[in-house]
Amino acid sequence: MHRDRGAALCRRKLLVAALGTMLPADLDPLDKARTTARTLAEQTAVRLDLSTCYPAQGATAEGSVEFTPLDAAGAGVLRQASAMGTGLRIRVLRGNQEGSPSLWELDLPLPAPGKVATFRLPTAGLAPGRYRLTTDLTLSPAPSGKEPIIVPFSRNKLGSIPELPLVVRVPGHVPVGTGGNKVPDSARLLTHAEQIGDPFRQNFHTDDPADCQARSVWDLQQFAGRIFAGCGDWNNNRGPITLWSCDAASGKDGRSEVVVREESVEQFRVLGDSLYLPGIDALAADTKTVGSLYRRSRNGDWERYESVPDALHVFDVARAGGRLYVTAGGQRGGVLFVSDDGGKTWNTAAENLAAYRFWGLAPLPDGSLLIVPASAKQGAFRYRPAPKGARGELKPVFCDLFPGLRAHPRQTTLRLEPFINGVVYTVRPLAPDLLRQKGQPRPLYYLTGIGPEVEVRVIAPFADRVVTDIVVREGRCHLLTATPASTRPGDRFIAEIFDSPDLVRWNRRARVSLPAFPNSLEASKDSYLVGLANRSRTSADTASGSLWRLRP
Repeated sequence: MHRDRGAALCRRKLLVAALGTMLPADLDPLDKARTTARTLAEQTAVRLDLSTCYPAQGATAEGSVEFTPLDAAGAGVLRQASAMGTGLRIRVLRGNQEGSPSLWELDLPLPAPGKVATFRLPTAGLAPGRYRLTTDLTLSPAPSGKEPIIVPFSRNKLGSIPELPLVVRVPGHVPVGTGGNKVPDSARLLTHAEQIGDPFRQNFHTDDPADCQARSVWDLQQFAGRIFAGCGDWNNNRGPITLWSCDAASGKDGRSEVVVREESVEQFRVLGDSLYLPGIDALAADTKTVGSLYRRSRNGDWERYESVPDALHVFDVARAGGRLYVTAGGQRGGVLFVSDDGGKTWNTAAENLAAYRFWGLAPLPDGSLLIVPASAKQGAFRYRPAPKGARGELKPVFCDLFPGLRAHPRQTTLRLEPFINGVVYTVRPLAPDLLRQKGQPRPLYYLTGIGPEVEVRVIAPFADRVVTDIVVREGRCHLLTATPASTRPGDRFIAEIFDSPDLVRWNRRARVSLPAFPNSLEASKDSYLVGLANRSRTSADTASGSLWRLRP
Protein backbone atom coordinates (compact mmCIF):
# COMPACT_ATOMS: atom_id res chain seq x y z
CA MET A 1 0.00 0.00 0.00
CA HIS A 2 2.78 2.42 0.95
CA ARG A 3 4.67 1.50 -2.22
CA ASP A 4 1.51 2.22 -4.28
CA ARG A 5 1.09 5.62 -2.64
CA GLY A 6 4.78 6.37 -3.22
CA ALA A 7 4.54 5.40 -6.88
CA ALA A 8 1.44 7.55 -7.32
CA LEU A 9 3.22 10.48 -5.67
CA CYS A 10 6.23 9.98 -7.96
CA ARG A 11 3.99 9.96 -11.04
CA ARG A 12 2.29 13.12 -9.79
CA LYS A 13 5.66 14.86 -9.38
CA LEU A 14 6.70 13.82 -12.89
CA LEU A 15 3.47 15.20 -14.27
CA VAL A 16 3.91 18.45 -12.36
CA ALA A 17 7.45 18.80 -13.72
CA ALA A 18 6.32 18.09 -17.26
CA LEU A 19 3.35 20.43 -17.17
CA GLY A 20 5.15 23.20 -15.33
CA THR A 21 2.14 23.69 -13.06
CA MET A 22 0.91 22.25 -9.76
CA LEU A 23 -1.95 19.78 -10.04
CA PRO A 24 -4.19 19.19 -7.04
CA ALA A 25 -3.38 15.94 -5.29
CA ASP A 26 -7.01 14.84 -5.42
CA LEU A 27 -7.46 15.63 -9.12
CA ASP A 28 -9.64 13.04 -10.86
CA PRO A 29 -7.57 10.64 -13.06
CA LEU A 30 -9.61 11.61 -16.11
CA ASP A 31 -9.00 15.31 -15.46
CA LYS A 32 -5.29 14.55 -15.10
CA ALA A 33 -5.31 12.81 -18.45
CA ARG A 34 -7.22 15.67 -20.07
CA THR A 35 -4.81 18.27 -18.66
CA THR A 36 -1.83 16.24 -19.81
CA ALA A 37 -3.28 15.84 -23.31
CA ARG A 38 -3.97 19.55 -23.68
CA THR A 39 -0.45 20.39 -22.59
CA LEU A 40 0.91 17.77 -24.98
CA ALA A 41 -0.89 19.49 -27.86
CA GLU A 42 0.70 22.82 -26.93
CA GLN A 43 4.25 21.61 -26.22
CA THR A 44 4.88 19.32 -29.22
CA ALA A 45 4.91 19.60 -33.01
CA VAL A 46 3.15 16.75 -34.78
CA ARG A 47 4.29 15.57 -38.21
CA LEU A 48 1.31 13.95 -39.93
CA ASP A 49 2.33 12.54 -43.31
CA LEU A 50 0.91 10.57 -46.24
CA SER A 51 2.64 8.89 -49.16
CA THR A 52 0.18 10.78 -51.36
CA CYS A 53 -2.51 13.31 -50.50
CA TYR A 54 -4.17 12.77 -53.91
CA PRO A 55 -4.90 9.05 -54.26
CA ALA A 56 -7.15 7.68 -56.96
CA GLN A 57 -10.35 6.18 -55.57
CA GLY A 58 -9.67 2.62 -54.45
CA ALA A 59 -5.97 3.17 -53.76
CA THR A 60 -4.35 2.93 -50.32
CA ALA A 61 -2.12 5.66 -48.92
CA GLU A 62 0.62 4.94 -46.38
CA GLY A 63 0.59 7.30 -43.41
CA SER A 64 2.71 8.14 -40.38
CA VAL A 65 2.57 10.29 -37.23
CA GLU A 66 5.58 11.59 -35.32
CA PHE A 67 5.75 13.82 -32.24
CA THR A 68 8.64 16.27 -31.79
CA PRO A 69 8.86 18.04 -28.41
CA LEU A 70 9.34 21.80 -28.74
CA ASP A 71 11.38 21.95 -25.53
CA ALA A 72 12.33 19.91 -22.46
CA ALA A 73 8.86 20.32 -20.98
CA GLY A 74 7.36 18.92 -24.17
CA ALA A 75 9.58 15.83 -23.96
CA GLY A 76 8.49 15.24 -20.39
CA VAL A 77 4.79 15.58 -21.07
CA LEU A 78 5.05 13.27 -24.11
CA ARG A 79 6.54 10.54 -21.95
CA GLN A 80 3.94 11.16 -19.24
CA ALA A 81 1.02 11.07 -21.67
CA SER A 82 2.27 7.80 -23.14
CA ALA A 83 2.60 6.29 -19.66
CA MET A 84 -0.98 7.34 -18.87
CA GLY A 85 -2.31 5.49 -21.93
CA THR A 86 -3.05 8.50 -24.12
CA GLY A 87 -3.58 7.46 -27.74
CA LEU A 88 -4.25 8.87 -31.20
CA ARG A 89 -7.31 8.82 -33.40
CA ILE A 90 -6.67 9.42 -37.11
CA ARG A 91 -9.77 10.74 -38.89
CA VAL A 92 -10.92 11.69 -42.38
CA LEU A 93 -13.36 14.64 -42.42
CA ARG A 94 -15.24 16.31 -45.25
CA GLY A 95 -13.47 19.38 -46.71
CA ASN A 96 -12.77 22.44 -44.57
CA GLN A 97 -16.05 22.29 -42.66
CA GLU A 98 -15.66 22.41 -38.89
CA GLY A 99 -17.61 19.80 -36.98
CA SER A 100 -17.85 17.42 -39.94
CA PRO A 101 -18.56 13.78 -39.04
CA SER A 102 -15.76 11.24 -39.38
CA LEU A 103 -15.89 9.31 -42.64
CA TRP A 104 -13.01 7.04 -41.60
CA GLU A 105 -11.07 6.71 -38.37
CA LEU A 106 -8.36 4.59 -36.79
CA ASP A 107 -6.98 4.43 -33.24
CA LEU A 108 -3.22 4.19 -32.67
CA PRO A 109 -0.98 4.18 -29.60
CA LEU A 110 0.91 7.38 -28.90
CA PRO A 111 4.42 7.06 -30.38
CA ALA A 112 7.35 7.52 -28.02
CA PRO A 113 9.80 10.40 -28.60
CA GLY A 114 11.82 9.71 -31.74
CA LYS A 115 9.45 6.94 -32.88
CA VAL A 116 6.91 6.94 -35.71
CA ALA A 117 3.40 5.46 -35.69
CA THR A 118 2.36 4.14 -39.12
CA PHE A 119 -1.03 3.39 -40.65
CA ARG A 120 -2.74 2.58 -43.95
CA LEU A 121 -5.58 4.72 -45.32
CA PRO A 122 -7.88 2.89 -47.77
CA THR A 123 -9.94 5.14 -50.07
CA ALA A 124 -12.37 2.61 -51.51
CA GLY A 125 -15.13 3.88 -49.21
CA LEU A 126 -14.55 7.56 -50.00
CA ALA A 127 -16.27 9.25 -52.93
CA PRO A 128 -14.09 11.44 -55.16
CA GLY A 129 -13.80 14.85 -53.54
CA ARG A 130 -11.92 17.00 -51.03
CA TYR A 131 -11.31 15.80 -47.50
CA ARG A 132 -9.12 16.58 -44.54
CA LEU A 133 -6.95 14.13 -42.61
CA THR A 134 -6.50 15.06 -38.97
CA THR A 135 -5.56 13.51 -35.65
CA ASP A 136 -6.91 13.89 -32.13
CA LEU A 137 -5.82 12.56 -28.75
CA THR A 138 -7.79 9.81 -27.01
CA LEU A 139 -7.81 9.67 -23.21
CA SER A 140 -7.36 6.73 -20.91
CA PRO A 141 -8.87 5.84 -18.55
CA ALA A 142 -12.28 6.16 -20.17
CA PRO A 143 -15.59 5.55 -18.36
CA SER A 144 -16.31 1.84 -18.32
CA GLY A 145 -18.08 0.59 -21.43
CA LYS A 146 -17.86 3.93 -23.22
CA GLU A 147 -15.87 5.31 -26.12
CA PRO A 148 -12.55 6.97 -25.25
CA ILE A 149 -12.81 10.69 -24.61
CA ILE A 150 -11.46 12.76 -27.52
CA VAL A 151 -9.30 15.85 -27.01
CA PRO A 152 -8.89 17.74 -30.31
CA PHE A 153 -5.51 19.30 -31.00
CA SER A 154 -5.48 23.01 -30.33
CA ARG A 155 -2.87 25.18 -31.98
CA ASN A 156 0.52 24.58 -30.43
CA LYS A 157 2.74 27.50 -29.52
CA LEU A 158 3.98 27.56 -33.14
CA GLY A 159 0.41 28.11 -34.33
CA SER A 160 0.08 24.82 -36.22
CA ILE A 161 -2.49 22.03 -36.13
CA PRO A 162 -1.70 18.52 -37.43
CA GLU A 163 -3.84 18.04 -40.53
CA LEU A 164 -3.35 17.36 -44.23
CA PRO A 165 -5.46 17.85 -47.33
CA LEU A 166 -6.82 14.65 -48.86
CA VAL A 167 -8.20 14.76 -52.40
CA VAL A 168 -9.67 11.49 -53.64
CA ARG A 169 -9.74 11.67 -57.42
CA VAL A 170 -11.43 9.74 -60.17
CA PRO A 171 -8.76 7.49 -61.72
CA GLY A 172 -7.40 9.10 -64.88
CA HIS A 173 -9.40 12.33 -64.48
CA VAL A 174 -7.61 15.61 -65.22
CA PRO A 175 -9.49 18.95 -64.93
CA VAL A 176 -8.64 20.96 -68.04
CA GLY A 177 -9.28 24.68 -68.38
CA THR A 178 -11.26 26.36 -71.13
CA GLY A 179 -9.73 27.22 -74.47
CA GLY A 180 -8.75 24.96 -77.33
CA ASN A 181 -5.37 23.49 -78.13
CA LYS A 182 -4.91 25.57 -81.28
CA VAL A 183 -3.08 28.85 -80.65
CA PRO A 184 -2.91 31.41 -83.49
CA ASP A 185 0.27 33.30 -84.34
CA SER A 186 0.62 36.97 -83.54
CA ALA A 187 0.58 39.36 -86.49
CA ARG A 188 4.18 40.21 -85.56
CA LEU A 189 5.71 36.81 -84.86
CA LEU A 190 9.29 36.97 -83.55
CA THR A 191 11.43 34.43 -85.41
CA HIS A 192 15.01 35.63 -84.94
CA ALA A 193 17.29 35.64 -81.90
CA GLU A 194 20.53 37.52 -81.32
CA GLN A 195 22.92 36.83 -78.48
CA ILE A 196 23.48 39.89 -76.29
CA GLY A 197 25.80 38.42 -73.70
CA ASP A 198 27.36 35.50 -71.84
CA PRO A 199 27.84 37.23 -68.48
CA PHE A 200 28.41 34.30 -66.15
CA ARG A 201 31.19 32.61 -68.11
CA GLN A 202 33.75 34.85 -66.40
CA ASN A 203 33.04 33.03 -63.12
CA PHE A 204 32.25 29.57 -64.51
CA HIS A 205 34.45 29.51 -67.59
CA THR A 206 34.91 25.83 -68.45
CA ASP A 207 32.52 23.80 -70.59
CA ASP A 208 32.32 20.80 -68.28
CA PRO A 209 28.90 19.78 -66.87
CA ALA A 210 29.55 21.45 -63.49
CA ASP A 211 30.28 24.91 -64.91
CA CYS A 212 27.57 24.64 -67.58
CA GLN A 213 25.13 23.93 -64.75
CA ALA A 214 26.40 26.75 -62.52
CA ARG A 215 26.15 29.46 -65.19
CA SER A 216 22.55 28.49 -66.10
CA VAL A 217 20.24 31.51 -66.08
CA TRP A 218 17.62 30.72 -63.43
CA ASP A 219 15.68 33.98 -63.48
CA LEU A 220 15.35 37.27 -65.34
CA GLN A 221 13.57 40.27 -63.83
CA GLN A 222 12.83 43.74 -65.17
CA PHE A 223 13.20 46.60 -62.68
CA ALA A 224 13.93 50.33 -62.96
CA GLY A 225 14.58 50.17 -66.70
CA ARG A 226 16.99 47.24 -66.50
CA ILE A 227 16.76 43.44 -66.68
CA PHE A 228 18.55 41.50 -63.93
CA ALA A 229 19.90 37.96 -64.28
CA GLY A 230 21.02 35.33 -61.77
CA CYS A 231 22.75 31.94 -61.93
CA GLY A 232 24.42 29.38 -59.63
CA ASP A 233 24.08 25.84 -58.31
CA TRP A 234 23.14 25.54 -54.65
CA ASN A 235 23.17 21.74 -54.81
CA ASN A 236 26.92 21.85 -55.50
CA ASN A 237 27.78 25.01 -53.50
CA ARG A 238 28.97 27.12 -56.46
CA GLY A 239 28.80 30.63 -54.99
CA PRO A 240 29.38 33.50 -54.59
CA ILE A 241 27.27 34.83 -57.47
CA THR A 242 27.84 38.03 -59.42
CA LEU A 243 24.51 39.51 -60.50
CA TRP A 244 24.30 41.04 -63.97
CA SER A 245 21.93 43.53 -65.64
CA CYS A 246 21.34 45.17 -69.01
CA ASP A 247 19.15 47.92 -70.46
CA ALA A 248 15.58 46.59 -70.70
CA ALA A 249 14.73 48.25 -74.02
CA SER A 250 17.87 47.48 -76.04
CA GLY A 251 19.55 44.60 -74.23
CA LYS A 252 22.76 46.65 -74.26
CA ASP A 253 24.83 48.30 -71.51
CA GLY A 254 25.43 44.97 -69.77
CA ARG A 255 27.27 45.23 -66.47
CA SER A 256 27.95 43.42 -63.22
CA GLU A 257 25.73 44.58 -60.36
CA VAL A 258 26.85 43.14 -57.05
CA VAL A 259 28.35 39.95 -55.63
CA VAL A 260 25.90 38.09 -53.38
CA ARG A 261 27.17 35.60 -50.83
CA GLU A 262 24.83 32.82 -51.96
CA GLU A 263 25.38 29.52 -53.76
CA SER A 264 22.70 30.38 -56.33
CA VAL A 265 20.26 33.09 -57.41
CA GLU A 266 16.97 31.56 -58.47
CA GLN A 267 14.26 34.18 -58.03
CA PHE A 268 13.83 37.95 -58.02
CA ARG A 269 10.69 39.75 -56.84
CA VAL A 270 9.64 43.35 -57.49
CA LEU A 271 7.68 44.71 -54.51
CA GLY A 272 6.80 48.39 -54.66
CA ASP A 273 9.90 50.48 -55.37
CA SER A 274 12.38 47.71 -54.57
CA LEU A 275 13.87 44.61 -56.16
CA TYR A 276 14.22 41.71 -53.71
CA LEU A 277 16.32 38.58 -53.86
CA PRO A 278 15.75 35.74 -51.34
CA GLY A 279 19.01 34.20 -50.11
CA ILE A 280 18.42 30.58 -51.06
CA ASP A 281 21.66 29.17 -49.63
CA ALA A 282 24.41 31.20 -47.96
CA LEU A 283 28.06 30.37 -48.59
CA ALA A 284 29.41 27.57 -46.44
CA ALA A 285 31.84 30.02 -44.83
CA ASP A 286 28.96 32.24 -43.69
CA THR A 287 26.77 31.70 -40.66
CA LYS A 288 24.09 29.02 -40.90
CA THR A 289 21.92 30.40 -38.11
CA VAL A 290 20.28 33.22 -40.09
CA GLY A 291 18.99 33.63 -43.62
CA SER A 292 19.39 36.62 -45.91
CA LEU A 293 17.24 38.90 -48.03
CA TYR A 294 18.81 41.27 -50.57
CA ARG A 295 17.23 44.54 -51.67
CA ARG A 296 18.01 46.96 -54.51
CA SER A 297 16.52 50.45 -54.62
CA ARG A 298 15.73 52.32 -57.82
CA ASN A 299 18.86 54.43 -57.43
CA GLY A 300 21.04 51.31 -57.63
CA ASP A 301 21.96 50.77 -53.96
CA TRP A 302 22.07 47.16 -52.72
CA GLU A 303 21.48 46.06 -49.11
CA ARG A 304 21.79 42.66 -47.49
CA TYR A 305 19.50 41.93 -44.54
CA GLU A 306 21.20 39.03 -42.81
CA SER A 307 18.48 38.76 -40.20
CA VAL A 308 15.99 35.93 -40.91
CA PRO A 309 16.33 33.79 -37.74
CA ASP A 310 16.96 30.03 -37.88
CA ALA A 311 16.44 30.03 -41.66
CA LEU A 312 18.86 27.80 -43.52
CA HIS A 313 17.19 28.70 -46.82
CA VAL A 314 15.00 31.68 -47.79
CA PHE A 315 12.91 30.82 -50.86
CA ASP A 316 10.39 33.56 -51.62
CA VAL A 317 9.26 37.01 -50.55
CA ALA A 318 5.94 38.86 -50.77
CA ARG A 319 4.26 41.97 -49.40
CA ALA A 320 0.82 42.04 -47.78
CA GLY A 321 -0.78 44.75 -45.66
CA GLY A 322 2.40 46.84 -45.63
CA ARG A 323 4.50 43.99 -44.23
CA LEU A 324 7.18 41.80 -45.78
CA TYR A 325 6.89 38.01 -45.59
CA VAL A 326 9.42 35.33 -46.53
CA THR A 327 9.12 31.57 -46.79
CA ALA A 328 11.98 29.50 -45.44
CA GLY A 329 13.24 26.13 -44.38
CA GLY A 330 13.89 26.36 -40.67
CA GLN A 331 15.28 24.09 -38.01
CA ARG A 332 11.83 22.61 -37.36
CA GLY A 333 10.22 22.57 -40.80
CA GLY A 334 8.43 25.14 -42.95
CA VAL A 335 8.39 28.69 -41.62
CA LEU A 336 6.73 31.94 -42.67
CA PHE A 337 8.50 35.02 -41.28
CA VAL A 338 7.12 38.57 -41.11
CA SER A 339 8.92 41.91 -40.93
CA ASP A 340 7.42 45.26 -39.94
CA ASP A 341 10.57 47.28 -40.69
CA GLY A 342 11.32 46.40 -44.30
CA GLY A 343 13.41 43.30 -43.61
CA LYS A 344 15.73 44.51 -40.85
CA THR A 345 14.14 42.27 -38.20
CA TRP A 346 11.85 39.25 -38.46
CA ASN A 347 9.36 37.32 -36.35
CA THR A 348 7.76 33.94 -36.92
CA ALA A 349 4.31 34.37 -38.47
CA ALA A 350 3.50 30.66 -38.88
CA GLU A 351 5.31 27.35 -38.72
CA ASN A 352 4.43 23.80 -39.73
CA LEU A 353 6.73 20.90 -38.93
CA ALA A 354 5.07 18.56 -41.42
CA ALA A 355 5.70 20.93 -44.33
CA TYR A 356 9.51 20.40 -44.20
CA ARG A 357 10.04 23.70 -46.07
CA PHE A 358 7.71 26.52 -47.05
CA TRP A 359 8.68 27.39 -50.63
CA GLY A 360 6.42 29.44 -52.91
CA LEU A 361 4.57 32.54 -51.71
CA ALA A 362 1.91 34.63 -53.43
CA PRO A 363 -0.47 37.37 -52.21
CA LEU A 364 -4.17 36.77 -52.86
CA PRO A 365 -6.91 39.32 -53.66
CA ASP A 366 -8.41 39.14 -50.16
CA GLY A 367 -5.13 40.08 -48.45
CA SER A 368 -4.17 36.55 -47.41
CA LEU A 369 -1.10 34.66 -48.62
CA LEU A 370 -0.87 31.39 -50.51
CA ILE A 371 2.04 29.24 -49.31
CA VAL A 372 3.30 26.20 -51.19
CA PRO A 373 5.57 23.75 -49.35
CA ALA A 374 8.54 21.97 -50.89
CA SER A 375 6.43 18.83 -51.28
CA ALA A 376 3.48 19.04 -53.66
CA LYS A 377 1.79 16.09 -51.98
CA GLN A 378 1.02 18.33 -48.99
CA GLY A 379 -1.12 20.68 -51.07
CA ALA A 380 -0.83 24.32 -50.05
CA PHE A 381 -1.52 26.60 -47.10
CA ARG A 382 -3.38 29.85 -46.70
CA TYR A 383 -2.20 32.41 -44.18
CA ARG A 384 -4.46 35.19 -42.93
CA PRO A 385 -2.38 37.99 -41.37
CA ALA A 386 -3.27 39.32 -37.94
CA PRO A 387 -2.64 42.74 -36.36
CA LYS A 388 0.91 43.43 -35.23
CA GLY A 389 1.81 41.38 -32.19
CA ALA A 390 -0.85 38.71 -32.84
CA ARG A 391 -0.41 35.38 -34.62
CA GLY A 392 -2.21 34.95 -37.92
CA GLU A 393 -4.18 31.92 -39.03
CA LEU A 394 -2.55 29.15 -41.07
CA LYS A 395 -4.86 26.61 -42.70
CA PRO A 396 -4.34 23.97 -45.36
CA VAL A 397 -5.79 24.48 -48.84
CA PHE A 398 -7.34 21.27 -50.08
CA CYS A 399 -6.21 20.80 -53.66
CA ASP A 400 -4.09 18.71 -55.98
CA LEU A 401 -1.46 21.20 -57.15
CA PHE A 402 -0.53 19.09 -60.18
CA PRO A 403 -3.66 17.28 -61.45
CA GLY A 404 -2.83 14.63 -64.02
CA LEU A 405 0.85 14.52 -63.06
CA ARG A 406 2.64 11.82 -61.09
CA ALA A 407 4.39 14.37 -58.92
CA HIS A 408 7.51 13.36 -57.04
CA PRO A 409 7.21 13.79 -53.24
CA ARG A 410 9.87 16.54 -53.40
CA GLN A 411 8.30 18.36 -56.34
CA THR A 412 6.89 21.86 -55.90
CA THR A 413 5.72 24.86 -57.90
CA LEU A 414 7.75 27.19 -60.11
CA ARG A 415 6.91 30.86 -60.82
CA LEU A 416 3.96 31.27 -58.48
CA GLU A 417 2.40 34.44 -59.95
CA PRO A 418 -0.88 36.17 -59.02
CA PHE A 419 -3.10 36.58 -62.08
CA ILE A 420 -6.76 37.66 -62.44
CA ASN A 421 -8.39 36.20 -59.29
CA GLY A 422 -6.01 33.32 -58.74
CA VAL A 423 -2.45 32.14 -59.21
CA VAL A 424 -0.64 30.69 -62.24
CA TYR A 425 2.38 28.40 -62.00
CA THR A 426 4.15 25.43 -63.51
CA VAL A 427 6.19 22.51 -62.14
CA ARG A 428 9.59 23.07 -60.62
CA PRO A 429 11.90 20.51 -62.25
CA LEU A 430 13.82 18.03 -60.18
CA ALA A 431 17.53 17.66 -60.78
CA PRO A 432 19.05 16.47 -62.95
CA ASP A 433 16.63 16.95 -65.87
CA LEU A 434 15.13 20.35 -66.72
CA LEU A 435 13.22 19.09 -69.72
CA ARG A 436 10.78 16.39 -68.66
CA GLN A 437 10.31 14.61 -65.37
CA LYS A 438 10.19 10.86 -66.08
CA GLY A 439 8.61 11.55 -69.46
CA GLN A 440 5.98 13.91 -68.05
CA PRO A 441 5.26 17.48 -69.19
CA ARG A 442 5.46 20.67 -67.15
CA PRO A 443 2.00 22.18 -67.84
CA LEU A 444 0.56 25.59 -66.99
CA TYR A 445 -1.76 25.47 -63.98
CA TYR A 446 -4.28 27.99 -62.67
CA LEU A 447 -5.42 27.88 -59.04
CA THR A 448 -8.55 29.86 -58.27
CA GLY A 449 -11.37 30.09 -55.72
CA ILE A 450 -9.18 30.10 -52.62
CA GLY A 451 -11.26 28.58 -49.83
CA PRO A 452 -13.44 25.48 -49.50
CA GLU A 453 -14.16 25.50 -53.25
CA VAL A 454 -10.57 25.85 -54.45
CA GLU A 455 -9.94 24.49 -57.94
CA VAL A 456 -6.78 23.78 -59.91
CA ARG A 457 -7.05 23.58 -63.68
CA VAL A 458 -4.64 22.61 -66.41
CA ILE A 459 -4.72 25.27 -69.14
CA ALA A 460 -5.60 23.28 -72.25
CA PRO A 461 -3.05 24.48 -74.85
CA PHE A 462 -0.19 23.71 -72.45
CA ALA A 463 -1.34 20.44 -70.90
CA ASP A 464 1.42 18.47 -72.65
CA ARG A 465 4.10 21.15 -73.00
CA VAL A 466 7.21 22.00 -71.01
CA VAL A 467 6.51 25.46 -69.57
CA THR A 468 9.80 26.85 -68.26
CA ASP A 469 8.94 30.41 -67.19
CA ILE A 470 5.95 32.68 -66.55
CA VAL A 471 5.89 36.49 -66.60
CA VAL A 472 2.83 38.52 -65.56
CA ARG A 473 3.10 42.07 -66.84
CA GLU A 474 0.47 44.79 -67.34
CA GLY A 475 -2.50 42.44 -67.23
CA ARG A 476 -1.08 39.77 -69.54
CA CYS A 477 0.39 36.35 -68.84
CA HIS A 478 3.50 35.47 -70.90
CA LEU A 479 4.83 31.90 -71.15
CA LEU A 480 8.10 30.40 -72.34
CA THR A 481 8.08 26.77 -73.52
CA ALA A 482 10.92 24.45 -74.57
CA THR A 483 10.95 21.62 -77.11
CA PRO A 484 14.02 19.67 -78.31
CA ALA A 485 14.69 20.31 -82.00
CA SER A 486 15.48 16.59 -82.39
CA THR A 487 16.23 13.52 -80.31
CA ARG A 488 19.98 13.83 -80.87
CA PRO A 489 21.95 14.59 -77.68
CA GLY A 490 23.36 18.10 -77.63
CA ASP A 491 20.98 19.37 -80.32
CA ARG A 492 19.21 22.72 -80.27
CA PHE A 493 15.90 23.66 -78.66
CA ILE A 494 12.81 25.37 -80.01
CA ALA A 495 11.70 28.21 -77.75
CA GLU A 496 8.12 29.45 -78.09
CA ILE A 497 6.51 32.38 -76.29
CA PHE A 498 2.76 32.79 -75.79
CA ASP A 499 0.65 35.48 -74.12
CA SER A 500 -2.94 35.91 -73.01
CA PRO A 501 -5.09 38.46 -71.15
CA ASP A 502 -7.38 35.83 -69.61
CA LEU A 503 -5.84 32.31 -69.99
CA VAL A 504 -8.44 31.61 -72.72
CA ARG A 505 -7.41 33.77 -75.68
CA TRP A 506 -3.80 32.97 -76.50
CA ASN A 507 -1.36 34.19 -79.16
CA ARG A 508 1.99 32.76 -80.10
CA ARG A 509 4.40 35.69 -79.99
CA ALA A 510 7.70 34.00 -80.84
CA ARG A 511 9.26 30.81 -82.19
CA VAL A 512 13.05 30.57 -82.43
CA SER A 513 15.81 27.96 -82.38
CA LEU A 514 18.34 28.30 -79.53
CA PRO A 515 21.58 26.42 -78.75
CA ALA A 516 20.70 25.42 -75.15
CA PHE A 517 17.66 24.97 -72.92
CA PRO A 518 15.41 28.11 -72.92
CA ASN A 519 14.86 28.51 -69.21
CA SER A 520 14.16 32.15 -68.24
CA LEU A 521 12.00 34.87 -69.78
CA GLU A 522 11.54 38.60 -69.46
CA ALA A 523 9.13 40.73 -71.49
CA SER A 524 9.79 44.31 -72.56
CA LYS A 525 7.63 46.58 -74.69
CA ASP A 526 8.69 45.36 -78.13
CA SER A 527 10.77 42.25 -77.51
CA TYR A 528 11.64 39.37 -75.20
CA LEU A 529 14.84 38.31 -73.49
CA VAL A 530 15.54 34.59 -72.98
CA GLY A 531 18.20 33.07 -70.70
CA LEU A 532 19.62 29.63 -71.46
CA ALA A 533 20.43 26.79 -69.06
CA ASN A 534 22.11 23.40 -69.00
CA ARG A 535 19.50 20.73 -69.72
CA SER A 536 20.78 18.36 -66.99
CA ARG A 537 23.63 17.93 -64.54
CA THR A 538 25.19 15.25 -66.73
CA SER A 539 25.02 17.39 -69.88
CA ALA A 540 27.45 20.05 -71.07
CA ASP A 541 25.41 22.57 -73.05
CA THR A 542 28.17 25.06 -73.81
CA ALA A 543 25.71 27.87 -74.62
CA SER A 544 24.30 27.63 -71.09
CA GLY A 545 24.34 31.04 -69.41
CA SER A 546 23.97 33.05 -72.61
CA LEU A 547 21.23 35.67 -73.09
CA TRP A 548 19.25 36.11 -76.30
CA ARG A 549 17.04 38.96 -77.51
CA LEU A 550 14.15 37.93 -79.76
CA ARG A 551 13.12 40.07 -82.72
CA PRO A 552 11.00 39.76 -85.93
